[in-house]
Amino acid sequence: MLNIGDIIEIRGKQAIVCFHTSYNENNYVCVFFEEEKIYDIYKYKIENEKLMVLRPQDKEETTIVLNIFLEEAINEYGIPENLNPIIDYLEKKLKENHAEEQSQ
Repeated sequence: MLNIGDIIEIRGKQAIVCFHTSYNENNYVCVFFEEEKIYDIYKYKIENEKLMVLRPQDKEETTIVLNIFLEEAINEYGIPENLNPIIDYLEKKLKENHAEEQSQ
């Protein structure tokens, strides 16, 4: 399992693990790409000591995982200023998902 603070490589770029959780027997990780100043979420597994990641495609699954990350962060750390970019990102994604669901 990955740990918060681990540095991993995704598509040739280094990313820092910000959060990790499990949902429906799958592992998920939220990472920060420092060079690009962006956060992203991936489903991951480790097979034969090799990390394999996949961006979730299911909007409902992504929303649930985002909610888990947000809840865990608030419960563990409160809401410190340095988490504002993550919270802004999560809120944006939740609003996008909600707007998409209503338009369907």
